[in-house]
Amino acid sequence: MLKLSQTILFKDFNKYSKKSFFSSDIIVLKASYKNPFESENWDTLINLLSADLKDEVEKYVKWEDQHNTLIGKLLVYIAYNIVKSEELKFEDYRRDKNNKPFLQDSTFNFNISHSDKTILCVISKSNVQIGIDIEKIKNLDVKGFKNVLHYDEFNKIMQTNDIDLFYKYWTRKEAYTKAIGNGITIPLDSINTTKNMIYEGEHNYYLKSYKINKYYCSLAYTKKGSKINWIEIKF
Repeated sequence: MLKLSQTILFKDFNKYSKKSFFSSDIIVLKASYKNPFESENWDTLINLLSADLKDEVEKYVKWEDQHNTLIGKLLVYIAYNIVKSEELKFEDYRRDKNNKPFLQDSTFNFNISHSDKTILCVISKSNVQIGIDIEKIKNLDVKGFKNVLHYDEFNKIMQTNDIDLFYKYWTRKEAYTKAIGNGITIPLDSINTTKNMIYEGEHNYYLKSYKINKYYCSLAYTKKGSKINWIEIKF
């Protein structure tokens, strides 16, 4: 079972020091919501973003998509402000040629994922490559995914008839491809996530998975034995 190390209110996050926040190699910030933010709160939060990122949020029609996008950016904002002890300038928020987000002149790496009304942002020290994925567990026909699952993955799922195992492997694939940054060029059926490590070029990528209520989440990272802390952010 996932254990959160602490819960922080968004309005109070600046009370936490860099030392206490980054006592681990990897931090996962988790946020969730049930209903739309009150209009005044929404205006306050979205006005923290740059004009370009506001447009990115507001281009979505569904309010849930708007909230997921905004909260993801704000989790990066929290991480930066605490780690750097200074306010993030969202003009420094960039995407590389593979559409992976990054910050210019940053001392940490980050990655964002969301599913339904739960959003995660993982951050790591600059020498640790990181990726994260979360998916809400739903009933589905795994046979329809045979062409994107590794042979070992598909066989294990069929042998156990365990839908959780499918989501474990699937989120690991997504986290791994996000960690390496150019994963869209790799055939998904060539990635075997049945072990807790994947060999890739100069790095070994270590895999860690969690079941969080009705969700499955996985991390992929390059530092063996990394200490991972989870922090819940309340808006």
